[in-house]
This record gives sequence, structure tokens and C-alpha cells, in this order.
Amino acid sequence: METLVGNEVVLMVLESGNVYGLGDTGSAVWRLLTDSTTVQPVVSALVAEYDAPEEVIEHDVLELLEEMLERGLVTLC
Repeated sequence: METLVGNEVVLMVLESGNVYGLGDTGSAVWRLLTDSTTVQPVVSALVAEYDAPEEVIEHDVLELLEEMLERGLVTLC
């Protein structure tokens, strides 16, 4: 379950009752994931938006996705 609080996406895992706020960048990743099923389009969109090297952004996105996977916020298809 998700909701917006200001510009931040807040997610709730119904099974556990845990709530997670994603912050600005995490919220951007979450929104991009709704349009993509792979990491590369997400990384490309963030490279165009933020002033950081692609390798750094890709690493950070993968790290965030691993954490989201561990917490039950996303699943692998």
C-alpha cells in the first residue's frame, strides 16, 4: 500500500504493519519503477535528472532495491 505525504512516497507492508518513507530520491525510484520492469530505464532517468555519474546512480539504485526486496516492498518477476 502506498500514499503520498507531500512529495514523499510512504509505503506500508500490510502483513507486518511496517511503514517506510522513501525520501526524495527513493520516491523518484518508486515512481520510475511503476513505468519500468528493469533497472536500466530507472538509472537512465535518474542520470538525466541528477548530477552524478551513472555508475554511482546504478549502485545506489541497486542497493535501494535490495533493501526494498528484503523488507517486502518489491518482488522479483
